[in-house]
Amino acid sequence: MDITDNFPYLNKYVVIGNTKYEEFLEEVIGYFFGFVFVAIGFWKWIPSILTLRKEERVLKKEKEELQLKIKELTAELNAVRLELEQAKASLNTSRSAQ
Repeated sequence: MDITDNFPYLNKYVVIGNTKYEEFLEEVIGYFFGFVFVAIGFWKWIPSILTLRKEERVLKKEKEELQLKIKELTAELNAVRLELEQAKASLNTSRSAQ
């Protein structure tokens, strides 16, 4: 990117000028550093994505375990409820028999 195109008063500070060397510096070196910075970004970003995926698998497993426990506890509570209803019904029949 040639900033002197946008700011003509900076032309007096351009050392190289409009030559093949300037093109080389702008394009080859510029693209190289652009690629390097993108690569560094991916290098730092990919481990966090992998960690996120690992945590998602752990959470999914824990969710399945919790759902299983909920089913088990619900079944136990229903069994206790049925016992209490039977006890109540037998208590009511014994009271009405008296």
